[in-house]
Amino acid sequence: MIQIESVIEINAPQELVWEVITDFSSYPEWSNFKGEIKGEARRGAFLKVIARPRPRKLKITFFRVTVVVPERELRWIATYAPFFLLRGERYWIIERVRRDVTRVIQGEAFFGLIEPLLRRKIERDGPKGMENLCRSLKEYVEEKAGHQS
Repeated sequence: MIQIESVIEINAPQELVWEVITDFSSYPEWSNFKGEIKGEARRGAFLKVIARPRPRKLKITFFRVTVVVPERELRWIATYAPFFLLRGERYWIIERVRRDVTRVIQGEAFFGLIEPLLRRKIERDGPKGMENLCRSLKEYVEEKAGHQS
């Protein structure tokens, strides 16, 4: 298994962080994700992720939501090949630090026979992308929290 994660503290209540993380249609507004996510944060639901990494390039992946604990945890998993070759699980864990401070742990784990072949690339590129995503989430949520105050 390969696992990478990023941790950040956000100056906003965990309810607001949860609202943003589960509003898949807003991801293009705040993240570096070029594409869209369709679906809902409901256990067993499918998410359709349409990524546009480059002009004229389109990649569609289906994920199944596996864990939904409101305001605390969200997980989804995808099978990129036959399940025994490669699976990836994305997760968000949300923890209250203080009343208006929330810790967010975002991670991804890869399982399967071919994950050792991907280890170097994932370990090289993955952490930076996750850190950027967490920083973008922090900026967006804190700006949103400021407008709600």
